Amino acid sequence: SAEIINVILHVAINEKHYNQFYFYLLQHLTKLDRKYRLALDFAIRDKITDLQSLTANNRSRLEEIMCRLLVHNCLCITCLKVIQFSDMNEIYVQFIRNILQYIFDQSNDSIIQMVLEKIPRKDNFASAIKLFIACFMDTNTKNRVASSIQQLQSLS
Repeated sequence: SAEIINVILHVAINEKHYNQFYFYLLQHLTKLDRKYRLALDFAIRDKITDLQSLTANNRSRLEEIMCRLLVHNCLCITCLKVIQFSDMNEIYVQFIRNILQYIFDQSNDSIIQMVLEKIPRKDNFASAIKLFIACFMDTNTKNRVASSIQQLQSLS
C-alpha cells in the first residue's frame, strides 16, 4: 500500500549522507501509480509540518530528495503550501531558499517553468512564493530567474 512511501521517506531522511537510491525508488513508485504520488505528497507535507523537530541532517536529506523529486516532476511545489509564510522562522526560510536555489541553479528554463506552472493561478501561494523570492533570494538568482518571476506575477 501507500504506507511504503512513508517508510522510504523515513529511511531516506535518516541516512547519514544523501542516497540517490531512495529518490529513484520514489520516482519509480510515483510514475507507477497515482496513489503513490498522493501518498508522497502527504508524507512530504507531514515532514514539512514537523520540520522544526527534524535534525539539521534530516532537513538536509529532505531538501535534497525534495529538490530532485520536484525537478523530475514527481512532486508538486504546492507541497510547500503547508508552510505559513507569514509565520516563518529561520529554519523554514533556509529550507525554502535551499529548495528554490537548487531548482533555479540546477535546472534549465523549461524545468523551472514546469515546476512553477503547477502553482494555481490567483492563489495566495503564488503571491507568497513571489514575495519569498523577492525578499530572501540573492540578486544573482533573482536576475537569472526574472522570466520565471514574470510568469509567477501572471499567476498572482
